[in-house]
Amino acid sequence: MEYLFGLVSMLADFVYEGGRSAIPAEIRDPVELGIISGTSEGLGYLLRALSGVMADKLGAHYLFMFLGYSLVVAYPIAALIPSLTTFLVAVVVERIGKAIRSPARDALVAANVEDPGKAFAIIEVMDQAGAVAGPLTLFLLSSYFGLRESMVVFFIPYIIMILILLKLRNLKVVPRKKEVVWSAGSAVAFSFLIGASFVQPILSVASAPQPVLGYALVMLVDALASVLMGKFFRKLVYLAPLLALSSLSLKDWRFLPLAGVAIAYTEVVVRAVIAEAGGEGRLYGLAYAALGLGYFVGGLVMPSLSEAELAVYSLALSGAALAFLPKRGERLIPKL
Repeated sequence: MEYLFGLVSMLADFVYEGGRSAIPAEIRDPVELGIISGTSEGLGYLLRALSGVMADKLGAHYLFMFLGYSLVVAYPIAALIPSLTTFLVAVVVERIGKAIRSPARDALVAANVEDPGKAFAIIEVMDQAGAVAGPLTLFLLSSYFGLRESMVVFFIPYIIMILILLKLRNLKVVPRKKEVVWSAGSAVAFSFLIGASFVQPILSVASAPQPVLGYALVMLVDALASVLMGKFFRKLVYLAPLLALSSLSLKDWRFLPLAGVAIAYTEVVVRAVIAEAGGEGRLYGLAYAALGLGYFVGGLVMPSLSEAELAVYSLALSGAALAFLPKRGERLIPKL
């Protein structure tokens, strides 16, 4: 089952990461780029809290997942109406779609797999394959057909993705047996502190001599680290303070591989732990919203800090996050 979810994620990433890779070329003004990127990302994260609650309340997890994924069609449609306005609308619509689908999708994964760590690791690896292939395909085609016009090719993976989604239409969310006790407040506090202390992927390449290659390295390490994260997530959840040092990549590109491992932590470990806490869409949504708010705060604070200050800041917040880890019955998850 996890491979079908992985295929859907891979094909969706092929489309929307391919489309998003064109954003810097389409919006050249740094201020405008920051406004569009920040608004769409912030809106996407905050709406996840609402969509997670609504999916649980209505019992419509598949509908939310299907609707959210279907909105990635905004990018190939933008190729048919090649204007900057259409492209900007596509950017925002796709982020709203991600907000709608993410909590519901993860709740469905948690409810329909035996090993959530393995499942989320597989999904993340396949996700990254699409995230690399999409931009690369657009880059190759754009030299022949133009950037926006080339996005019409995204209709092909989009249609295949919809067909796979239809095969998943009978899936339901049946609450998992709770293996850990994690209140919504603790999950929110933990996720916020992790987001505020971990460096955002797009900021991690700020010091790289070749940002594009640096970003590719981060994504590659993310995919490789996801395998280990999925297998040992119960123990690796305690690595947060070490991974928070990925913030140093803002000053020194040699910390880029650590930034990739940090992404795998948020994408695999955090999701798997939420699954063991019952895997409700509500909890995924709240955690995502808090993570996004943390990223926003970190993005404001980190660039102005020195290397030493960055280390202290990140270690302090990530260390505090450990106090909000879930409990297994009356005991904490076993430490390393």
